[in-house]
Amino acid sequence: MLERIKHEKTVDIYGHVTCLRAQRNYMVQTEEQYIFIHEALLDAVISGNTEVLARNLYGHIQKLTQLEPNETITAMESEFKVNRKVEPQFCRGLICNILSGINHR
Repeated sequence: MLERIKHEKTVDIYGHVTCLRAQRNYMVQTEEQYIFIHEALLDAVISGNTEVLARNLYGHIQKLTQLEPNETITAMESEFKVNRKVEPQFCRGLICNILSGINHR
């Protein structure tokens, strides 16, 4: 799904989950799992590539724990705020509305 988002700028979670369930029995059985997929994709899109090579991890953590220039918060606190731009509760409500629409078809 991330590759599709990257290359086609579209996402079809319902279609992908349907395909997964056809290939693997009992995949994505609950509403919570379906919501998790949406939230994980949303977080990935908002955050972008956050991969850090293991050999660079120590330096990266040191950088994150220092205060931002002209700020009173660390880079880690700033990064965390970026990851919380969209309220998960809003996403849950939106997804529940989508799911109820699907269930009533």
